[in-house]
Amino acid sequence: MAWDVACLGANIGERDSKALAAPHVAFGAADWRVFVRRVKRGEYDLN
Repeated sequence: MAWDVACLGANIGERDSKALAAPHVAFGAADWRVFVRRVKRGEYDLN
């Protein structure tokens, strides 16, 4: 993966995160599918 999705999980609550400001640049489609699958499994707490 271009980015380790786990690092995004640590910063998910930060609005100023550069990875979140331009996610379409930071992640490819396959990376997003992996991230969404992990969120649905409950591996990341987005609250």
